[in-house]
Amino acid sequence: MKGVSSQIGEFKAGKRDGEGLYTFPNKDIYSGKWRNGKKHGKGTYRFSDTQMKVVWIYKLALTWISSLEPGTKGE
Repeated sequence: MKGVSSQIGEFKAGKRDGEGLYTFPNKDIYSGKWRNGKKHGKGTYRFSDTQMKVVWIYKLALTWISSLEPGTKGE
C-alpha cells in the first residue's frame, strides 16, 4: 500500500509558497518556508527518529543548523 502525503500551508499559483507543513508518504515531515513549490529558507525536516533544522535554497540544503542524534525524541 502506498503512503499518502498531505500539505497544510500557503499556496501561490497552485504551488507551495510561504509557510507550510508537508507530510511525506513515508511519514517524514517538513515544516518551514517554501518558494515556487520547493523548500526555500528556514525549515525543520523530521525523519521518523531524527530532526534537523536546515536552511534551504530551493531543493538543496545550504546549512545544517543543528540536528539530534538518531533515536532521540527531542523537539
